[in-house]
Amino acid sequence: MEKNNKEVINKDGYILGIDLGTTNSAAAVYHNDEIKVIKSSDNKMSDAVEKMFPSIVYINKKSDEILVGIEAKNKYVSNPQNTILEIKRKMGTKETVEVDGEKYTPEQISSYILKKIKTESETFLNEKEIKDAIITVPAYFNDAQRQSTIDAGRLAGLNVIRIVNEPTAACLAYGLDKITHKDKMNIMVFTFGGGTHDVTTMLLENDKFKVIATSGDTRTGGTDIDQVIVNRLKELIKEKYNKEVDDPSVEARLKLAAEEAKIHLSYHLAADIEMGGIFPDDDSTFEYTLSQEELEQLSMSVVKRVEDTIKTVLFDSRLGTEGIDKLILIGGQTRMPLVRRIVEDYMQTAAEEGLDPMSCVANGAAINAAILQGKISYEMVDVTPLTLGVGTAPGTVQRLIRRNSPIPISRQQIFTTSKDNQKSVAVKIVQGERIMTNDNTLIGNFTLSGIPERERGAPQIMVNFDIDENGVLNVSARETSSGASKEITIENRLDVKETSVKEAMDNADKYAYDDSKKKNAVELVNTAERAVYRGNKVQKQLIIPKMDSRKLNAKMEEAKKLSKMEIVENDEKKYDELRRLIIDINAIVDQLREIYSVTEGL
Repeated sequence: MEKNNKEVINKDGYILGIDLGTTNSAAAVYHNDEIKVIKSSDNKMSDAVEKMFPSIVYINKKSDEILVGIEAKNKYVSNPQNTILEIKRKMGTKETVEVDGEKYTPEQISSYILKKIKTESETFLNEKEIKDAIITVPAYFNDAQRQSTIDAGRLAGLNVIRIVNEPTAACLAYGLDKITHKDKMNIMVFTFGGGTHDVTTMLLENDKFKVIATSGDTRTGGTDIDQVIVNRLKELIKEKYNKEVDDPSVEARLKLAAEEAKIHLSYHLAADIEMGGIFPDDDSTFEYTLSQEELEQLSMSVVKRVEDTIKTVLFDSRLGTEGIDKLILIGGQTRMPLVRRIVEDYMQTAAEEGLDPMSCVANGAAINAAILQGKISYEMVDVTPLTLGVGTAPGTVQRLIRRNSPIPISRQQIFTTSKDNQKSVAVKIVQGERIMTNDNTLIGNFTLSGIPERERGAPQIMVNFDIDENGVLNVSARETSSGASKEITIENRLDVKETSVKEAMDNADKYAYDDSKKKNAVELVNTAERAVYRGNKVQKQLIIPKMDSRKLNAKMEEAKKLSKMEIVENDEKKYDELRRLIIDINAIVDQLREIYSVTEGL
């Protein structure tokens, strides 16, 4: 649904494309035949962070101070009662927020955010004044919510030319409007942001996007994942000090630390959390290393909620998973590997690749502006014909770039070692749609040497896949602590016959069940090996009574006997037996850690 402003569209100047988000906002413009994402002058941590404007407002009537964005976020710790978050949830309602005895409407608070984006855009683009904007909203927004967004823009001094659905903007950003298609295309846009989650199905027909069905949960978002982390940290603090955390400023610090750790764990295996001054009038400190695995365990219950929304939308659309031609993920929380994995597994299809989910919607809004201005001439974009990935030690493929991803494109993934004191790793680059490494085409390989001798799982090896506009694939690997690196260039990768692509897709479908069965078996064997490793490690590091050791060793010996592919792949009873043994071994190890004060790191 779109609303047109009656005013004449500016044909030559800038029109801001704004994604007004619940926790973070983004903006972009189309200029000189390219999209420019607006960077905040306040956020200098990283390129990704620079593109975000926190949707946070701080108001202090006594000092006549209004701060927006990162400055307001920094005030949240010291003065949470004067800091306003997630105002988007109140848009279109008569609810107000009260600060220092004065009430503010959602439109007023949102206007401060939009005004910040406007002034930052003018500075970034070295433009005296930018008046025009296109603002995106969730597809499920009603007329009142849309009008509220327009009013907020006008209060900010913007001429809101159009309100565009976020899924439509995302489709434009991915160039789906340019795809040559004979009939029609069904698209699912999955959104998971900081404060909200929604799913929309759309029909692309005759060059027009039409919303088929949409559903959302305005109470499920990245902040809910932040909260489960906070709850875990508070539990650990209570265990250490035997006291509850009840100071609002400490709560705020924990929330910011949780968010930072969560973002870090989208690209790393572990995140260190360090805080001082937990309790007033003492020197209490808190340190904890949160692993990606633990984060996934903590947040699973939150993330699994999305399946209900997907199910509802598919039912309302009268479509099955097989009826969806394209899957798009947007919103910062879709950077989380667990989120992507759950959605893709449920839909049984890979999501589109190539764009930052944080700035994707703003990019689409900027493209929409360029279309209205008559600046865009459509041309087809090359795509990568088959999926590219890395063959891992268990024998499975870790996919980095999915088939049909538009180029140029770059993707990164953290890998690690599978053995103690491993000095080198082999990087196998494969192309294809099968789950197991050997079932795909090996297109390149190299060995990364010079890895520091450390315990398995400790080294962090960043593997980067980069495809330029000519289809040339560059693969590099770098061990982060030592700086050891290696790279390879693979040309003529796009020269893949259509018959080869079809054969690869047909084989992926034909052997889907067998491949999945084999993958499960491989992963179980690998998990069993890790459990045995933990069992051996705990016994080396601790003095454990023989009776406890005998019980653990007996379980480990049983697990080692069953940890063979030919056994667990073809015998369901043996598969289940091994799974139960893994649970038992890990439970015993965890118990030994508690009883005998295991050193940190097990």
